[in-house]
Amino acid sequence: GHLFQLESHKFERGRGRCPFDPSSSFTSILIGGELFTGLYSDYWGRDAALFRTMNRMVHLRTEPDNERLLKEPKFIGSYMIPDNEDHDDNKVYFFFTEKALEAETSTHAIYTRVGRVCANDMGGQRVLVNKWTTFLKTRLVCSVPGRNGIDTHFDELEDVFLLQTRDNKNPVIFGLFNTTSNIFRGYAICVYHMASVRAAFNGPYAHKEGPEYHWALYERKVPYPRPGSCASKVNGGLYTTTKDYPDEAVHFARSHPLMYQPIKPVHKRPILVKTDGKYNLKQIAVDRVEAEDGQYDVLFIGT
Repeated sequence: GHLFQLESHKFERGRGRCPFDPSSSFTSILIGGELFTGLYSDYWGRDAALFRTMNRMVHLRTEPDNERLLKEPKFIGSYMIPDNEDHDDNKVYFFFTEKALEAETSTHAIYTRVGRVCANDMGGQRVLVNKWTTFLKTRLVCSVPGRNGIDTHFDELEDVFLLQTRDNKNPVIFGLFNTTSNIFRGYAICVYHMASVRAAFNGPYAHKEGPEYHWALYERKVPYPRPGSCASKVNGGLYTTTKDYPDEAVHFARSHPLMYQPIKPVHKRPILVKTDGKYNLKQIAVDRVEAEDGQYDVLFIGT
């Protein structure tokens, strides 16, 4: 990569800092001097990865060529949302779409994902040096329940907005989705609470025995410390760094990055659906206002 000069007057490599193609999808967030980025790091747009670069911590990335982790993703947004007062337990959430390996109906189904890593992940040993050991992901669902029990899914996330509340651990998540359907053009806005995001990540893992098998609930014993959990006092304080995690726990996370339970929206349906095909909706912002008769969330939807 090209060398460029940062304010620290040290020359640094550009890898993991900016996409080669400015039109390609990328997301980044700076947390305590660490830059977390989701981008395609190669000129041909084949090597998609989540990176952590910059400051004191070891540089990390998702493993290349591991389709279970990321398959042709489009990165939409990234946020640090704390779980509790223990900063060592802080997690960074990535919102993206990707080709879903578990979609059995069609080979190229696109699903929306929420991915999660521990901000203090230090990577693992051997094959996992400088690779994430805590990456997990699950499906973010936005669908309209149908009369026949078949839901209409809006699977392609266009934009995401976090509405901060008085409690920084529980922002309200707004997602703007479009359909990947060939039959009609439509948009939906779904709202999610952090409780259902955490429930999915604390729930069972998805598992596939082999190429001929279906994806199923992983029902055997899960290793300790729980794969995807952070090295923090909240988690027992037994490990101060992911580098000390037992092989079993790290390899489990690597082979089971997908959670079985998806994240469902509040009231199990969108708050707004547009199927008139008039507008190409791309961005959303939300403002919470006080009125005489209570609180309202005002949506701004941009083309």
